[in-house]
Amino acid sequence: MSELAAPTTQADGSAESGVRPRVPTRRPEQEVFDEIAELTATPGYAHVIAFLCVRDNFVWHRRDGMKAEDMQHLYSRSRLIRTEMSTLIGLMVRAGGDLAAPAPTDVDALVKRTDALMEELHRCMGAPTLDGMFAAFEAGETPPNPWESGGAMREPIFYGGEGAFSFQNCDFAIEKYAADDPWLKKHRKAGIADMVAFAKAAADIQNGKVSGAMAAGANTPGDPRLLEAFTLTAAEIAPVAGLGEDTASACIDAFTLPVGRGNPTFATISDFNAVNGSPVLETGDGRHLLFHFNALAEAVYESPFYWMFEDKPYRPAMSDHRGDFTEAFAVDRLSRVFGPARVHRGVNVDRAKGDRVGEIDVLVLFADRAIVLQAKSKRLTLAARKGNDLQLRGDFKGAVQDAYDQAMDCSAALSDRSLRFSTADGTTIEIPPGISQVFPVCLVSDHYPALAFQTDQFLVRREEPKVLAPLVIDVFTLDVMAEMLERPIRFLSYLELRAIHGPKVLIHHEITLLSYHLKYNLWLEKEHDMVVFEDDFAADIEIAMGVRRMGQPGARTPRGVLTVIAGSRLDRLIRAIEANPTGTLTDTVMLAYQLAENGITELRDNLETVVAKAGWRGESNFVLGFGGSGIAIHCNADTDANSLARIDDHMRARKYRGRADSWYGIVIAPGGTLRFGHKVEFPWKHDSRAERAADRIIKRPVTTLAAPRPALAGRNAPCHCGSGLKYKKCHLNLDQFG
Repeated sequence: MSELAAPTTQADGSAESGVRPRVPTRRPEQEVFDEIAELTATPGYAHVIAFLCVRDNFVWHRRDGMKAEDMQHLYSRSRLIRTEMSTLIGLMVRAGGDLAAPAPTDVDALVKRTDALMEELHRCMGAPTLDGMFAAFEAGETPPNPWESGGAMREPIFYGGEGAFSFQNCDFAIEKYAADDPWLKKHRKAGIADMVAFAKAAADIQNGKVSGAMAAGANTPGDPRLLEAFTLTAAEIAPVAGLGEDTASACIDAFTLPVGRGNPTFATISDFNAVNGSPVLETGDGRHLLFHFNALAEAVYESPFYWMFEDKPYRPAMSDHRGDFTEAFAVDRLSRVFGPARVHRGVNVDRAKGDRVGEIDVLVLFADRAIVLQAKSKRLTLAARKGNDLQLRGDFKGAVQDAYDQAMDCSAALSDRSLRFSTADGTTIEIPPGISQVFPVCLVSDHYPALAFQTDQFLVRREEPKVLAPLVIDVFTLDVMAEMLERPIRFLSYLELRAIHGPKVLIHHEITLLSYHLKYNLWLEKEHDMVVFEDDFAADIEIAMGVRRMGQPGARTPRGVLTVIAGSRLDRLIRAIEANPTGTLTDTVMLAYQLAENGITELRDNLETVVAKAGWRGESNFVLGFGGSGIAIHCNADTDANSLARIDDHMRARKYRGRADSWYGIVIAPGGTLRFGHKVEFPWKHDSRAERAADRIIKRPVTTLAAPRPALAGRNAPCHCGSGLKYKKCHLNLDQFG
């Protein structure tokens, strides 16, 4: 099943050259919504939803593994995403029809009409982003930023796609509610582990039934076998989940919307939709319907919060547990990357006793780099989702802006040698002198719709020396980053590139950009003012995470920056640097990680050559210049003092000849063992003596690589080569497969 696919905002109307666009004619949003509600009230409409769920949620692939092309239909703009599907289900429930009724005679026509109305509803929701622009064009004025109003933000919030992979929702729910398990067992007759086991069993049963129905030829709208494939009973769940039937029934009841309750408050697209929290439906004949497993997985992660919130005496404990979970989660994931000794939780920043400057939720120290992470548990409220501008900005302030302000204060404090850093037990944290980069990270514990987009629009930023632009993510994204960027400098490199190029990118979800980075390296040329990344880039990470966490067939790691040096001597050299990092060596690897695949391949191959030549010649060296800087590698058995003098002369010569402000070097032993690193850094200026020295030292030209050119986002975008063809018809295969 697709986990992160979502359509982008679609413009309604276009303008020819030299002609002012005219405000398009459209129906009111509520009128379209009401017609959809009338359509879903058709007896037997459940069969329409069953067909749409099979069409738009399942991926069919060969036994040898899932590939990105198998998932392309899930990124189609005509596909109904889960929020749209939940709208249809919610309206059908509101109508109170018979969920077990036979299919209507015109199911195919109902499917087509549903698709048309949902597309029209999308255009209506996107209207606020266009109305101001059209009005400005009509008046001959510069169009305003269409996203400044809460009303305009409703569309990216609703169509922002999945917040997490289903297995993340299930697995993290156990961590999130572990401390609340006694409450759940008392009030819901099942613990959180039982609920997760129930959800996973439901997925296995549903996948088996749907696959069996399709194999039997049930692939047309209205085939009763499709609706039957989405039914569940406690007797089916119990053995698969390893639960007693009473416990299985309790789990089903916890997430079931009972017959007769209906969904009366769901009167507009932005109203509370009861099926989001209770996605299991009663059919009235002892069976239950679950149309979308991802909806159940998210309910397992989200709904217990609302159950416990109704218990007022329990709210303080619940709140404490949420904060503990988010911090503990961040510590665990970052420790997997950097090692527990480099990750510190709850760091107090004090000027003197009783004079506290701030508190860092999670601090990571690696060589002369630091990550300052501030965690929040604030959610996006229903009022904000409805477009209440004041509430939307208030929610953002509580979830992101406050965390960012705290992170910036604490990041700046790392350079103040008069401050004391210590954990709650009094242990002093030694901050390395001369911190060169600080990466602020703001972490939220729940899915926050359109988080990246809201951050671009609402975050009030400030500048601090050596502090980079923030990364604002949720726990699900941090988990994927820690899984795919499992090496310290790889992780830091992404944070650096994300901070550098973030203002130039437009994305729905951070996973899209991370997936692009893993394949092509996140580097954008100066001439690119803005690059829109389509969601189909996320397919490779979806496959990789499914392979790693669920045992699905496919590629465990996307082909690209993670695979090109895996297992090579260069990889082993970087591991040695990561084991005993210094600022200079970290700088060198960070610079190398900015290379595109051909550049890192060049570095990998020449390192092998240098070591081989040094083995029979006693010494060898190699220089790679790129992007206004470069790397020199010397391999010899000379003394450290002599080796340092030689590589310093060589680097200064190369730096001068390349008119660069910095150059980096590594000295290794003839067997390839790391010895030390060196950096030469100062502004370039003409110097006749330096020029003569460069002429004397340099006997062959340096290998120079251009900075990597990114593939333009979107397979249907114009190709970056300027041919005029679509990217998929031109350079896509070359960029992907060489």
